[in-house]
Amino acid sequence: MNRPSLLALLILAIAGVHSVLPSCKNEAQLHRPTEIQDTIPMDIPVSTFNIPVTYAIKDLEGFVNKIIRGKFMTLKINPLQNVKDVVKVEMFREKNIRLSSNGQELVCRFPVKVVATILKSRLNFLTKGIDPVETELELELRTPVALDAKWHLVTQFRLTKTTWVKPPIVTVAGINIDLTKKLDDYLKENEDKFIGLINGGINKSVSLEAPISKIWYNLQKPIVIHKKPPQAYLMFACDSISGDFVLDKDDIVCNTSIKASVVMLTDSAHHQPISKLPPFVFQKGSEAYSDVYLYAFTGFEDINEELAKRLNGKTFTAKGYTSKLESLKVYASDEGLTVDLTTSGDIKTNIIATGNPRYSPETHSIHLDNFQFNLVTNNIVLEAGEAYLHDMIRDTIQSQLSMGMHSFIEMVPGIVEQAIAKGKPGKSIDVGMHDLEVLSCDISLGAKRIHFKVHTSFAADIRLKKLKAKKQLRINPGK
Repeated sequence: MNRPSLLALLILAIAGVHSVLPSCKNEAQLHRPTEIQDTIPMDIPVSTFNIPVTYAIKDLEGFVNKIIRGKFMTLKINPLQNVKDVVKVEMFREKNIRLSSNGQELVCRFPVKVVATILKSRLNFLTKGIDPVETELELELRTPVALDAKWHLVTQFRLTKTTWVKPPIVTVAGINIDLTKKLDDYLKENEDKFIGLINGGINKSVSLEAPISKIWYNLQKPIVIHKKPPQAYLMFACDSISGDFVLDKDDIVCNTSIKASVVMLTDSAHHQPISKLPPFVFQKGSEAYSDVYLYAFTGFEDINEELAKRLNGKTFTAKGYTSKLESLKVYASDEGLTVDLTTSGDIKTNIIATGNPRYSPETHSIHLDNFQFNLVTNNIVLEAGEAYLHDMIRDTIQSQLSMGMHSFIEMVPGIVEQAIAKGKPGKSIDVGMHDLEVLSCDISLGAKRIHFKVHTSFAADIRLKKLKAKKQLRINPGK
């Protein structure tokens, strides 16, 4: 038996390789990850917006000085326990009222100019031409502070001290009549009358309803998150609101806490009616940071359209090999986010790549984990060149996909800011936001969309700059 020549063996070996490799590649070509056909429900947790509303005590002081000024109180007294002796006492606020806080109560120091005029007496003929007596006293009032159900400031001022700069003495027929005790007793006896009017005036005028309502209503206004058809809008359905009302050294603070759920809309004009601001409910304790969940999505049609604009026709060159990207499709598969692309040039190939999108809180960016290509080609000679182009094509596709998905993370600050303070708050309110952080981003793949559930934390605050003073307060408890 003749032994086969070395050349014949070599020819047979090459033929065998050619017959086996195409078969292997055809098998690889047949294995494409299965495209997902089902949509997925999105369960978004309830968000909590913790927003302190602050009103500076100095600003409240200025407000009180606007509503209590000039002559604010007139009364008539009988200094000698006889109805035939009548002295008219008028009280004026000429110097500024001073407000401060000890952390527990609001302290009001109220300088009062007192003018006492003898109207009549049993020595009536001697009273003519007697000039009114002027003196000063300082009332010290103290009160805790709270909010009522209508979001109005509640004070319960009580008179804790009266200090006379000089005693109020009138002289009739050479007799000095000291009105100090009489006026002190009157102020004590009638404390509820005149201080009650001060409490009522402040309660009627100082309200947090407007700034709290602004936030409550803004959260329920649609915010566009997808401009292309089908358009999509996000809004928050507010469920409840409560607050912890506290007094510190410089400010009165209502730590409001709003519970709200994400609602998705396809038509901003037909959203559910905006609910009215509920009554204030006190809740002890407060958190500094809001805990808010947002939702966004992008459709595969949009992704493929954008990638086609950027990458179709792009040429890759490495180590003397050139490959041109001809077509590309991204879809959700049972293995992850799959890219199916074809190239021409030195390497005519079909490439399947699959990876799992993941958000990194450390770098605040989205990556495709395990994003690897499966090359499908029958050309064993040019396959060696694929090694040089592999990383370049893979990294480019991954970069473009990650960049597109990351754009939704970049939307988060704008969405949050819009939700809290849509439009300009106005001259009377400052709205602040800081320390916004994306804690996590859960990414889910559906048949038509990539869904992003973003968990954020941030600090926000509202500072009231001024309140509009209504009518001046007039107290007339006299007999």
